[in-house]
Amino acid sequence: MQIVKQPDIFLRDPTSEVTLPLSPEDQVIIDQMNPVIEKRAKNKITEEEGCLSCPNQFADVRRPEYVGLSWICRHGKKQYKTFYHLPARVVQHEMDHLEGKLCIDYDKNS
Repeated sequence: MQIVKQPDIFLRDPTSEVTLPLSPEDQVIIDQMNPVIEKRAKNKITEEEGCLSCPNQFADVRRPEYVGLSWICRHGKKQYKTFYHLPARVVQHEMDHLEGKLCIDYDKNS
């Protein structure tokens, strides 16, 4: 018997996360395989979130203001970065999707 585990993958488009000009290296789609949140800020911020998976539905979601994320890049190398503010929220939102959770599920837990 063989057991095959598919990798968890999400793609982020940094250009959609900020309104400031980005350097050329920051304007590429970022692929993150088997991401793991290694650290979380103690300070949390509540903000309204929406999602393409549930159009026109929004929820107030409380999340750490920064997260440290490790992952494997498309070249097979381990990466680590700390994300702050909106990019941290995006990372956590996408991690929720990998775990089968939507932002509107947070309203159900309140």
